Amino acid sequence: MSNYPRYAIYYAPAPASDLDRFGAELLGYDAFAGQELPFPDGVIEAVPDWRELTSDPRKYGFHATLKAPFSLVQGKTEADLFAACTAFAATPRAIPRFRPVVGSISGFIAVIPQSHHSSC
Repeated sequence: MSNYPRYAIYYAPAPASDLDRFGAELLGYDAFAGQELPFPDGVIEAVPDWRELTSDPRKYGFHATLKAPFSLVQGKTEADLFAACTAFAATPRAIPRFRPVVGSISGFIAVIPQSHHSSC
């Protein structure tokens, strides 16, 4: 285990938004309220091991990982990271288009681009 902090950058939909509700119901867990939810009708019948498949994601709640856990480079602080993220978020840019597919990243089920091309 390391003796220095690690950081990650995630997107989580706004609490109670349609996207938040969608993800929470599919995972069977509302991370904002800290409570289990029933799965949508028909999910367990269609995928009997859904509860087991979603056990790890349920720990983290519905989110998108924008930058996996990392350590700061020597000489940089948490305040520097926060300032860099704030500047990045304030800069308008085109949103890349991609065709989403369900895939796996290091054993995690994720929505990922079908290819690395920038257009659909």
